[in-house]
Amino acid sequence: MNTWLELHVDDEVLTRDPGAWPEAAALLDGVATAAESAGGRLSFRIRTKFAAADRFGFLLSLQRRGHEVGAHAHGRDLASAVAALRATGILPTVMAPGLVQVGAAGETKLLDLARSLGALGITDRLEARRWTYQGWLPRRHPNGLWMLDVSVSPFDWGVLRRAGGGAPRAAFGSLDWAALDRCASVQASQAVPAGWAPFFGATFHEHDLCAERQLTPADPTFDGLRRWVERWTPRPSAEAAAGRTLDGAGQVERTAAWAGGRNALPLALRSRISRVRARNEIPSNDLPPHRVVRAPRPRVSIVAVHAGDGGLVERLRFLGLADNAGAPDANLWLYARREAGWAAPGNPSHVADARQVLDAALGEGLPVVLLSWSGGGVSAARALIDLGRDAPALSARVCAWIDVEGPCDRHSLQKPGAEAEWAALSPHDDTVWRGRELVSLFPALARLPSPPAYHRWQGSPDHVHQGCVLHAERALAAARSAGLRTTLTQVAGPLREHGSVWRHALSDVLNVAAVATSSAGSLPVVEPGGARRPAPAR
Repeated sequence: MNTWLELHVDDEVLTRDPGAWPEAAALLDGVATAAESAGGRLSFRIRTKFAAADRFGFLLSLQRRGHEVGAHAHGRDLASAVAALRATGILPTVMAPGLVQVGAAGETKLLDLARSLGALGITDRLEARRWTYQGWLPRRHPNGLWMLDVSVSPFDWGVLRRAGGGAPRAAFGSLDWAALDRCASVQASQAVPAGWAPFFGATFHEHDLCAERQLTPADPTFDGLRRWVERWTPRPSAEAAAGRTLDGAGQVERTAAWAGGRNALPLALRSRISRVRARNEIPSNDLPPHRVVRAPRPRVSIVAVHAGDGGLVERLRFLGLADNAGAPDANLWLYARREAGWAAPGNPSHVADARQVLDAALGEGLPVVLLSWSGGGVSAARALIDLGRDAPALSARVCAWIDVEGPCDRHSLQKPGAEAEWAALSPHDDTVWRGRELVSLFPALARLPSPPAYHRWQGSPDHVHQGCVLHAERALAAARSAGLRTTLTQVAGPLREHGSVWRHALSDVLNVAAVATSSAGSLPVVEPGGARRPAPAR
């Protein structure tokens, strides 16, 4: 059974004491850490006050750790909540806008507003239901939004108790994990109608875990939450582990259909729903949080190495591609960095994450293609260099590296402006840039027993440097000078507007990789606009 825990951050304490934000953040971090330790992820719904006070990247770090972060309102100020989240770097596509508060008369107007703000799905309901628990039953609203509502009243089922004095809210610290466990057990025992996936969802608030009008957890160990998540988070079966059944996201795609099985959840919403429970995104064997999109008959594996938001968030959207587009015969390895922050190029922990995922992909016996996005190229290159030092024969199975708009040196790593990523580092001090510049890493790649081909993919404008693409030319020149086989695929316009070009280019690279781990000759060059011609000889 797939499980869902949604935590609404209602700002009740912050409304009275805005200075309590650090305590509120510490509480949410404790809840998230407890869920992670039990192998699960949570879904957070954030109101305006908490998001507006987040000047430290806390919510973005939750998202990078694999949790879902969406917007929450009580029928008003939904636009403010979305704007505050966007200011933190999060683009919320799932929202709990407050249908209970506006009632049936205000439903259409509020849902239209949510859709205009970028919502794909709504995890909210018009009224608290009283009948036997039915789990999550998705339906399509006339305006196109997917509605997934929790169909149990926590007060009627003993999960929460009401505050005294006739208050409409739950009492502080009243969440009863044993009662929630009984509800989940009831749901798990029910027969699943044809075409439906077995779901169990529950919603609570941050103050439901705390003493009265405080942000101090009643149980500092969060043991109840940890044990509940540990029990109800799906675990892979032996068949799933062997790759003979669909993974978590695939299972949702296959079975979470409704309206006679004709309409499945849309891809973007499926991926967000499955993130909190997908079996193959849970850290295992000390790997960072990851997901493997498996092909029915794979001939090659792709390891995607990201900077910024990370692989579980961005996936292949920067190329305008769905997860398996252009690669129907390839396994796609996606992962999220364990250490949040923007200091990606050269950061030892990020290099270690890339190396661990690369080792895991190679352990399946298929040739591997590295696909790096932006600053992830440094981690990809250094992970491969480290592999060549530790296991030279294994490194020979990494037959190609696709570098997508990666910075090549200190000049392209440093963004214009006083708050630049590397503003504190002197551009004249070579020692502080050692290991952080691609141009200095190409010679080590060329010394590998079987050096990979280097494929540069570039859009104009570049995602950081706009019309300036000198860093792409420098990277290609340095790779060729080191002796690597190189190709260039360049388009006029942003990358994501040319998905068909990248689909064909990716297919070219993978076809070569599937034939042999070392290939003589060159792949074609794609000129601006998509025209193709043979690559020039070095």
